Formats: sequence, C-alpha cells, structure tokens
Amino acid sequence: MAFSDPQTHLKDKTMTILFSRLAVVFALLLAHVSLVSAAEIKVFSTIGVQAALEELKPQFEKLSGHRLSITWATAAVLVKRIQAGETADVLVLTQQSLDAMIKEGKALAGSNSNFSSSGMAVVVKQGAPKVDISTPEAYKQTLLNAKAIAYSNPAFGGASGVFFAKSLEQMGIAETINAKAK
Repeated sequence: MAFSDPQTHLKDKTMTILFSRLAVVFALLLAHVSLVSAAEIKVFSTIGVQAALEELKPQFEKLSGHRLSITWATAAVLVKRIQAGETADVLVLTQQSLDAMIKEGKALAGSNSNFSSSGMAVVVKQGAPKVDISTPEAYKQTLLNAKAIAYSNPAFGGASGVFFAKSLEQMGIAETINAKAK
C-alpha cells in the first residue's frame, strides 16, 4: 500500500503495532481469567491508551464472557488511588508507575508486559514555517522564540507534561517558557 503522506504512514504503522501489542496483552489476560470465575475484571488504565483499549474491549468481552470495568486517569492519579488502598485486577500504567507499585508490593514483580511506547512532537499552526529542533540547542532556541506554548499540565500527572516540565528545568528555561504556556 502506498502512502502519499509519510506522517499518515507512520501513524498507521504505529497504531497497527499498538493494536497488535494490546491484542497480545488481552490474549494473555484472557488466558489468565479463564482460570478465574469472576465475571468482572477491574482495570486501572492511563488515558494514553484509552482509544485503543475501548476498541478492543468489546472483542475481549465477547471472546471471554467477562466484563471489563475500566477506570481511566493519569498514572499519578491511579497510583495515589492504589496507595490509598484501592485495588484492580489489571494495571495499565507508565513503566515508572508500575515499577513503583512493584517496589511497594502493590503489583506482582515479573507480571508486567510492555505493549506500548509514547512519543512527543513539536507542531506549529498551519501555514507557519517549520521549526528547527535538529539539535538540543536549536530545540531550546525554538522554545524560547515561540510566542506561545501549550502542553499538558504536569500537576495532573500526565506523563508527557511531567517529562516536558522536567526537560524545561534541565535546559534552565522553565520560568521563561511557563510564563507563555497556555
């Protein structure tokens, strides 16, 4: 299949890989729950994979006969709930959050299976010239030159917002960028 737009091809390929990995995770889950008589499986999941899981959920429920009860939130919110005593049968979290849950004894070591990765991108509004992010210094200068910047609020615990905020701190430009953040 030929794609006229490389971005469309990359997006389609990324989604295919994500769905394939999620299908494997659901197959493993199906194998595990076939040994359990519970009709409802409680899942805590980050919002980053919500679209994919919502698409796979009906297929899983039809094949297994079990019902998924999924709670969507950021990893940070879900971790706090687990630390406060809430439980779930399945956790879909960032690697850092899963590691913390394993360390605290809230998740079983060795039971995790990585099925997705997340990327970040820089975009400009339509008609604007492409920006130079080819080197760390060019990226930093692009951020400093921008009139406005939007990113997810790290206070809500979204992985991309937390990562971006930390990168601003490391570059020494957090105060300047946050003054023009929307």
